[in-house]
Amino acid sequence: ESWTNKFLEASDKHLRRFETADSSESIRAFVESFSLVLPELIAREKYELSMQVARIIKKRTESDDLFKQILRSERDEIFTDELLEQLEKAVHKARKQDRVALLGLLDFYRDKVVEFLVRVLVEAKDAALRRETCDALVKTGRRGVPALCAALNNHGYDWFVARNLLMVLGVIGDVAAAPDVQRFLTHPNIRCREEAVVAVARVRGRAAEPYLIERLSDSSRAVRRRTLQTLGSSGSVHMRYLTELEKLLDDPGSSVDEDSSPLDLQLAVLHSLEALGGEQKLPSGKRVLTLLQE
Repeated sequence: ESWTNKFLEASDKHLRRFETADSSESIRAFVESFSLVLPELIAREKYELSMQVARIIKKRTESDDLFKQILRSERDEIFTDELLEQLEKAVHKARKQDRVALLGLLDFYRDKVVEFLVRVLVEAKDAALRRETCDALVKTGRRGVPALCAALNNHGYDWFVARNLLMVLGVIGDVAAAPDVQRFLTHPNIRCREEAVVAVARVRGRAAEPYLIERLSDSSRAVRRRTLQTLGSSGSVHMRYLTELEKLLDDPGSSVDEDSSPLDLQLAVLHSLEALGGEQKLPSGKRVLTLLQE
């Protein structure tokens, strides 16, 4: 605590010295002091100051070989499991503008980041925090995909957690996630199936067509509508897709959705037909333009 008080009395001076320290002795001294100061800064809710320390560490790690070498051996002394637990508690009670700083500290935890963020996502009561957590998960990129897929297959989570994870995997767009994402095309929850349609399209690209066309006969109009929109935006001219378009225009079918409207689905069909262009021939032999005029 006394170290932290001294640091806070002249934080700008200490940070400047830390930024320019050029001997192994001075760098090690600063690293050692920050291993004591950083947890206390978070405990005192000095989140932006904590992030300033982290920014300097990151900047110097990327540009200074000596600093990088020392940090490699000292990293676990600063970024401990105890500090990670502290961050998790702080994220849930911090103000929105402070959460960015807290989530920025996760860069130093590498393989533990996804597991941490998924826990935050599961426990988050605030919609804004869930969005920020999803943004942070997207930034893990392809290296985060195995852990994200493992979390996706944890059936103990609420449906909205699965939906958020599907969205994240879709944005990352790594085909390695395809088998895990595809399983959610038949998930009991309608919202999960909707998100899975988009995610499969993103991770598989044009190879997603056969999987998506199956969803045009989904029991939910909302899922059928989302599938039409997704296939339409991909420029699909798959014969079965075109057949289903004609069929759904005439008969949108029943739905398990209490709040879904046949009109919404028919409008989606019309938009998909327009996207094909008026001269596109349909399985019935009619041109799209002819069908639209009818």
